[in-house]
Amino acid sequence: MIGDILGCFQIGMGDWWFAGRIEHFIRQGKIKVLEDSENKYARVICLAGTLSGG
Repeated sequence: MIGDILGCFQIGMGDWWFAGRIEHFIRQGKIKVLEDSENKYARVICLAGTLSGG
């Protein structure tokens, strides 16, 4: 997802900013990790309450 955003929009922010925002939303419970990975960029995520039944 981050690569797609950076590839389509030249907004002057690095991938680290988007990764940090995603981490923040995971901690808040707004985003859920469906498949975890040691590489944070390889995780499968979704909005909390969607696709996961809860």
